[in-house]
Amino acid sequence: MDARLRSVCDLMVPMMRENAGLHEYDGVIQDLSPDGVRAGLARLHGPDTPSDHDEAHLQAFEDALRVSLGELEQHRTNPLVHLDNLDLSVYDREYAPAAERKEAGRRHLAAWPDAVDMALASLDRVPAATAAALVAAVRGLASGLDDGDPVAAAGLAAQGRLVAHLEKAATDGDPDPAIGEEALRGLLSSGEAIDVDLADLARQAEQDRDRLRAELADACGHIAPGKPVGEVIADLLADHPQADGVIDEARSQVAEAVAFTHERDLVPGLDGECLVGPTPPARRWAFAMMSWAGPHEP
Repeated sequence: MDARLRSVCDLMVPMMRENAGLHEYDGVIQDLSPDGVRAGLARLHGPDTPSDHDEAHLQAFEDALRVSLGELEQHRTNPLVHLDNLDLSVYDREYAPAAERKEAGRRHLAAWPDAVDMALASLDRVPAATAAALVAAVRGLASGLDDGDPVAAAGLAAQGRLVAHLEKAATDGDPDPAIGEEALRGLLSSGEAIDVDLADLARQAEQDRDRLRAELADACGHIAPGKPVGEVIADLLADHPQADGVIDEARSQVAEAVAFTHERDLVPGLDGECLVGPTPPARRWAFAMMSWAGPHEP
């Protein structure tokens, strides 16, 4: 890997480790301290004008990192950046023998105190709502760790400091989480390497909302003619499994969707396996999520 590409990967360690299969990052934390982020951004050195397709993609990632970590300094406002840096869930994925993954996870855990020191040095502008939304996931990092093990005990002590920091931010942080129009435009534009017009995007969103509302009303009319849409939706939402049956119900629905797709040949090459299970505790900041198999995984 050349130095230019490596400088991008070094600023995206959790994603490179899990989704790109770069397991040389196993057991490694990213330096998300203020100085570490500045140094990482300084190593980005793409040209102003990309000369080919691959270089254009690489420059897009460089630009996105300059916006997210440079202009917006998300390592100061968004605890999720640091949560990903601490998360050990990747080592549950079957990309290597279990013993190898366990050893990598232990090295990663041993680095938690340093990672938390970096997080505490950076997270000085966390909005109250953001902290409140993520503190439970940060608590979830402790799931399955044995505090009788010295390495785990040190890691848990560090994790406790981060939890306390976010609990305080949830109470004392800025009550307004908005980043502003220009920051939002920059974030959306750099993330997709396109020039986003927020006014045009808002118009498209409103049109799509109106279309979906009309389709929803039509569908509800077929289910219960003459009944108000809100009441039909309430009835449908009331029909759900208990908490201990959610996973089984999800598995059943996924199997039904896959069978439907196969029968109608909607997606060619749909020959993989879709596994359904509970979200790791450290990732329960989302209601649900999908994760594709990374390189070296069955």
